[in-house]
Amino acid sequence: MTTIRSMNRVSRDPPPSGPAPGQQWRVAGTTVALALFGLVALFWSTVEAAFQTWGSSATFSHCYLILPVSAYLIWRRSGVLANLSPKPSPWAFPFLAVAALFWLLGHVAGVLLVQELAFVAMIQALCLTVLGWRVVRAMAFPLFYLYFLVPFGDVLVPYLQDFTAAVLTWLLRFFGIPVFTDGTLISIPTGNFEVAEVCAGLRFLIASVAFGFLFANLVYRSWPRRVLFIAMSVTVPVLANGLRAFGIVMIAYWTDNRLAAGIDHIVYGWLFFSAVTLVLVLVGMTFREKELDADLPTAAPAPAPSAGEAASAPAIIVATSVCALLVAGSAPAYSAYIEARAPDAAQVSLLAPEVRPPWRPIATGDDRWRPRFPGHDGEILQSYAAGGRTVRLYVAYYGHQRQGAEVVNYANRFADGERWVRAGGGRAEAIIEGKPMTLLRTRMLSRGTGRVLWHWYWVGGEFTASPYVAKLLEIKAKLLRGTEAAAVIAVAADYDIAPAQAVATLHRFLESAPAIRSALESTAAD
Repeated sequence: MTTIRSMNRVSRDPPPSGPAPGQQWRVAGTTVALALFGLVALFWSTVEAAFQTWGSSATFSHCYLILPVSAYLIWRRSGVLANLSPKPSPWAFPFLAVAALFWLLGHVAGVLLVQELAFVAMIQALCLTVLGWRVVRAMAFPLFYLYFLVPFGDVLVPYLQDFTAAVLTWLLRFFGIPVFTDGTLISIPTGNFEVAEVCAGLRFLIASVAFGFLFANLVYRSWPRRVLFIAMSVTVPVLANGLRAFGIVMIAYWTDNRLAAGIDHIVYGWLFFSAVTLVLVLVGMTFREKELDADLPTAAPAPAPSAGEAASAPAIIVATSVCALLVAGSAPAYSAYIEARAPDAAQVSLLAPEVRPPWRPIATGDDRWRPRFPGHDGEILQSYAAGGRTVRLYVAYYGHQRQGAEVVNYANRFADGERWVRAGGGRAEAIIEGKPMTLLRTRMLSRGTGRVLWHWYWVGGEFTASPYVAKLLEIKAKLLRGTEAAAVIAVAADYDIAPAQAVATLHRFLESAPAIRSALESTAAD
């Protein structure tokens, strides 16, 4: 009887105090939602820039679907998450701090891609800090999928243009069609074609990769199959775009150019994307697991917290989210401090530099070539002649680089795509002010005239041809309060038959070129 009375006493003891698991999740969910709203408010300029890119470029129109898809994927894991208890992980604060630091560096350098990637990383780090590793692990793919919110891939356009032109040329020759290729310009007996930027296939590629990751996560469980399908989602659209270009040219060839323009716009649209995606899915379904378990992996229930832990859990979750916002908010706060001390942008008058004989300055002429470098504070476009050869010098000067006014920016252009079209690119070796240097090379064409252009950058008082080094020098100058002035310098020469003619002219000109560095330093000091 004693034993029975003891058991009855135990059974009447009150349960541990503290919130039930469902209540704890409600507290954690509400706190994380509010913290995410706070994160968006702190970094609204980055979020707004991403939305503007989605709306202005059809290449990234699929980004509007990423958030709903990620939310759905998290909802699919609700059964797994119900077995887990949110538990803040203060050890994850360094990850949040690193993401905030990268955002700061991207903001200082004016690189939206870095800012947007860092913002997504901050979302992930925030969830890890507030909810804990076990919860974030259960949501790993939905959180990773948020990276497709970032509009990326523009840097691939020239490479995709070159690859598409190479595939098109190979196919034409394989089928016995006479073809002459000059970079991205294709000539056949019935007409001329250009693999323009919009024909590079970036829109198709980015959407296909986003779909490939989603399909692989939903359909496969083994990593080799997932990796294989993702690899297919990368290679198939690139090859398919070459076939699309080949089909357009062949239709133009068979119809004497009567249908080429209309077919181009129709086939390149969503009909072409849907057809290739359907083929990709059909192929992918052939090697899925025979017995696909549609249910997600289950998670072992988390150990029950003690009464003290359960009672303090909501307060710890709220306090952790507040600290996380303070850590993240230090980046935009310091960025505002840097911008407050930055010099005001002001237009400057740049004088065309003098060169040593036999070169002499001449009128620019009527080729109407003017590079596009938005937001510059001053520019020079001057022609020089010697021995029947002409070189054009272009300088765009920025007293203070800021968003949209940078020496390295995707919007900057040497070829307008209409009167002058890009035919190729690469690197060139030259002597700049007595020192060997690797420059960036661009080859352009206009109505039968070729032009070779070399360009490099002056940032923080140093010359470089690397856009990445130029950005690092910009960061260094702004953080360490160095010389913030920057410039892009370009020299260009024309050729009739072979680019080597223009290359020789540029070498001779640079041997007699003035001290451009000292001229820029003098302008920055004024």
